[in-house]
Amino acid sequence: MNEDKIINKLLEHDEELRKIRENMLTREDGRKLFDILEDMATRVKRIDEDRVLTHQWVKRIEDKVESHDKMIDKIKMQLKIV
Repeated sequence: MNEDKIINKLLEHDEELRKIRENMLTREDGRKLFDILEDMATRVKRIDEDRVLTHQWVKRIEDKVESHDKMIDKIKMQLKIV
């Protein structure tokens, strides 16, 4: 009777160990995951850098447009087109 309990317990443990092995992350899996995350982080960093540069570029263009608008207003006043 006691042997039956031991055998059943061993079978339960074998099943649990099988489940663990099926679901565990291997070193290879970890490396692949790390490589993917590193690639994503690099892409996000580049996108952020592009965003900053684009913002600065747009700001310079806006400043030029504002300056041109002021110049156009002065020219219109000189020509009395207003």
